[in-house]
Amino acid sequence: MGTGYLRQFRVQAAQWLIGAMIALCGVIGASHPAQGCPFCQAFRSPFSNDLRNARYVVVADALPLPPVAAGAVRPSSSTERWPEAVDNGGGTHRESRKGDTDKVNADDDEDEEEGEETARPARQFMVIKVLKGGSAVRVGAKIEAASASLDLPPSEHSTCLLFGFDSPELTWTTPVIIHKSSESYLRQVAQLKSAGRSRLRFFLDWLDHSDPAVAGDAYNEFALAPYNDLVALKDDLDRNWLKQRIGDPRTDEMRMRLYLTMLGIAGTPEDAPNVLELIAVLESRADLALDAAVACYLSLQGDRGLPVVEQRYFANPDMATRNVYSAICALTFHGDEPRRIARERVATSLATALQHAKLADLVIAKLAAWQHWESTPRVAQVFKQADTQHAYLRQAAVRYLRMSLHPEADELLEELKRIDPQSVAQSESFQPIPPPDGTEND
Repeated sequence: MGTGYLRQFRVQAAQWLIGAMIALCGVIGASHPAQGCPFCQAFRSPFSNDLRNARYVVVADALPLPPVAAGAVRPSSSTERWPEAVDNGGGTHRESRKGDTDKVNADDDEDEEEGEETARPARQFMVIKVLKGGSAVRVGAKIEAASASLDLPPSEHSTCLLFGFDSPELTWTTPVIIHKSSESYLRQVAQLKSAGRSRLRFFLDWLDHSDPAVAGDAYNEFALAPYNDLVALKDDLDRNWLKQRIGDPRTDEMRMRLYLTMLGIAGTPEDAPNVLELIAVLESRADLALDAAVACYLSLQGDRGLPVVEQRYFANPDMATRNVYSAICALTFHGDEPRRIARERVATSLATALQHAKLADLVIAKLAAWQHWESTPRVAQVFKQADTQHAYLRQAAVRYLRMSLHPEADELLEELKRIDPQSVAQSESFQPIPPPDGTEND
């Protein structure tokens, strides 16, 4: 396993700990409303935001590129770093996302690569329709925008959507490839309410649209919407359609996460065995959608599914760390949204993951955020088993113990001071605030 992968975990650990000590809330840091798909990541800002905030909105055709001089090499979009490739509004499919998974598992060579950014050259576009901006931008005008690719094909797919902003000079966003027939979608989006069930209901019908930009934008809306709005759509979610999309090999990992989250809302316990089979497949190929699959399984099974997760991930020393991490994320979701399973029951299961030293600091932070103090003796044991090379584990344990209301917390903290006074002293520089009920940790 590459050190870059572990470094990613350490950054998340720090965020979790800060959230637990300062805010006592949040999955990885500060508190925020649960998203419609907590496991999803929007590929770009939704069109609705840009339609509202942009000064100009146009549909334009990419003009032919000038001839390449003899001996010169035209950069190819295939050499540019994901996600800086041409934005189709919806990301890329599983085949082209493999590099994202490979990067997570790569050795620690990120520092050398971070400074390398492929320049995005400008390209000219001919405006064919003005959706916003009045007479300031006219049909037939030529505009110039940074293009992530120099190889847009001369077809209808070279028609692009561009947003212009005054900052203070007029700047055009990276073009989004869009079908000419999708203009009606944009006009309807501009008329939607800012939030609520009816808004998401509109985008539900566009998730499977033939235009990748439109389908991708509908996905982005779900990725950013409040989770309560998604739950309110339960009666509109087609369980069979969701299962078809989950089983379709063309479904990319992010949309897989969305569909699994939806199935967790609209599905029944009868779907749980199929989801468990999917979990095994996702594990074998290190799929990013594993976290959503485990969460879906628990949504369908309720607390009856927790022993399965505990045995499969936390009691199994041979389980890959990234898979254990996915299970932790799934339990975190259910603990933060305790609709299907009581938070205390989720916390009890999550505490069994403390034996995975590489991820124990993440678990400790979340248990502290949930004020689950029953695991205080086990957290103290994490401190004792950690060596000086893993000071972050010891510091996480001390911070938890200083917050804990467990009757043995003070005694255990004194014991840890005798083992490693330096780690305890460093941890005491972080002052926890009183719990939300106003009680002090005396």
